[in-house]
Amino acid sequence: MILQNSNINYAFKILLIVSFFCFPDTNYSQQKFGLKSDWDWDDLFNKAVFVSPLLIKSVDKLKNDLTISDARFIVRHLSELDSLQELKNLFIIHEKTENVSSSDSAIKKLSEADFHFNGEVEGLISAMEILTGLRNFFNPENKFCFTGKDYLFQPLRKSEDRIEIDMDYTEAENVLKYLSGDGKAETELKNGENETKILTEKKNSILNNNEFIYLLDKARAESPLLSIYKWINPGSYKNFGGIYIYRDDFSKVINKIRENESNIISDVIRNTVKYIPDSVEINVSIKFRFGNPADDTDNKKRTIEVSLENFSDDYSFIVRFINHQLFKTIERELHLKIEDYVTDSKDQEFIALISEIQENGIANYAGPLGSETRPWDLLEKDFKLFNNTFYHLRKNSFKNIRDSLIRTGFEGNAPFFTMAAQMAFIIESTLGRKALTESVSLGPVSFFNKYIKAYKDYPDKIRRVFTFRKDLERKLNKLEQLLPEKILRTAMSINKLKVTGEEKTRLTEEFVNTGYSKENGKLLFFLAGHILLEADQFGKASEYFLRGLNLSRSPGNLSCRIATSFMKKQAFDAAMNFFDECLKYNPEDAETYEKRGECLFYLNEREKSLSDFNKALLLNPASETAKKYKKMLE
Repeated sequence: MILQNSNINYAFKILLIVSFFCFPDTNYSQQKFGLKSDWDWDDLFNKAVFVSPLLIKSVDKLKNDLTISDARFIVRHLSELDSLQELKNLFIIHEKTENVSSSDSAIKKLSEADFHFNGEVEGLISAMEILTGLRNFFNPENKFCFTGKDYLFQPLRKSEDRIEIDMDYTEAENVLKYLSGDGKAETELKNGENETKILTEKKNSILNNNEFIYLLDKARAESPLLSIYKWINPGSYKNFGGIYIYRDDFSKVINKIRENESNIISDVIRNTVKYIPDSVEINVSIKFRFGNPADDTDNKKRTIEVSLENFSDDYSFIVRFINHQLFKTIERELHLKIEDYVTDSKDQEFIALISEIQENGIANYAGPLGSETRPWDLLEKDFKLFNNTFYHLRKNSFKNIRDSLIRTGFEGNAPFFTMAAQMAFIIESTLGRKALTESVSLGPVSFFNKYIKAYKDYPDKIRRVFTFRKDLERKLNKLEQLLPEKILRTAMSINKLKVTGEEKTRLTEEFVNTGYSKENGKLLFFLAGHILLEADQFGKASEYFLRGLNLSRSPGNLSCRIATSFMKKQAFDAAMNFFDECLKYNPEDAETYEKRGECLFYLNEREKSLSDFNKALLLNPASETAKKYKKMLE
């Protein structure tokens, strides 16, 4: 039966060839390969069969690998070349564009490509196959794949008044207008002074406006060969090569989001409020942009950046991502991160681990970015990996072993995050949603202990393989004693109050004086410092932080952390005091000199700032931040 269908298929192709000769289309001769500008796959099948029936398999494969618009794009630019042999020069473009050596694996792949073609149509199909393979090599994550999806319309529901979301399309639209040659957008961007965060292969970096414009200009430069290169490597020019090629598609995406803005906001809020306390009120800005932003934890508070090249026209993914990031934004604001301040250095690596697991795990539960279901056998491996990681942390195994296990937990499908999403589901389904939302505010120790309570109270509902080691349970119990939930709840409630700074200070002082004891003094002082820092009461906040530091065993590292918190609030004077304190204990720390240099820069202490950046470069000659500020100062 399969053979019969195959014969019919080939017979149909041959019939199309006959019709081609009987009813020729004069437009075919207008292109080098005899294809109209709006040709479809059947047209290419016809050409293939005419040359060799064996080429049908190649066309079938291309049809599976390419959208018709991508295929037309490639054929159009191939037809503009004097000869297909010019494709050999692609590796030269790659070398110049990416500033790589000929030993680089990507350029080696290009230089070794077999661009020897026989006959026009046969050569065209062969070229398309080679270029598609190169694109898969350069673009393994399959970015810039537009499939003609539409937003799945949902009936508009009333949004919660306590969460407000503003959609900002300005930056993304200006980039698209610039790439399309819009004079007004060119003027606005060229006269702009904003820095642009770009995620490179090695690390996050910041481009100044001139560097940003340079990238855009290079990305929109036109030639047949350069267009083909940008297609096979859409990540060229820090992704702006692909953004230029698909600028019309991205414009359609933005228009579609605008059309459905109310529904998207309603959908996102509805899926978020279920897992946050009723008292939360927040205004958040969603900024659509291009250029693949740096890690969202560095973003301006209450601003979620959506880099559109990571989503193309997958609207469902865009909505889930916004949902996920909104939850993390609220979670970071709700929880006063106090764990590091009251634990010793041995526990801080463990605290950092469970903090990241909780934050991303519950966010994955509220707004899943990957698969929403995970097979039981894989979940079992997730818990095993976490238990094994804790074992090596407790034993203080070699750092490379610990780092390898932690990295495995966050890479790929992120086993630690899928584990935490399962934990969130178990907590909600056994202890109730209130227990889950409370752990969002109280932090990772509360979250893990609530899960332990769930499997101890409901042993019949939770499989044994989804439990923790006994020594891990004991460790979490001891941490809970350092972080009493009653004290944390009171601190969180004061932090959320919308009152004047003076009233916030009064309530905080009352909180400390009422609950103070020798055992919890350090915790109270650091909580008070955080509450007053959030209330912009920097002087009083500094006083409480200093009192906490006086009770700490490692004041140096804590001073750096506190200084960075003040710096994020642009309280540079207060930050300076703690950076000074930090350098007493860590006089050879390049990063501290960088940050103190930044504070001095914004305080207009130019000579002192330059001195700090010079010291940072002496300790770390590769410091991009120090180089950048030194250049501005000089």
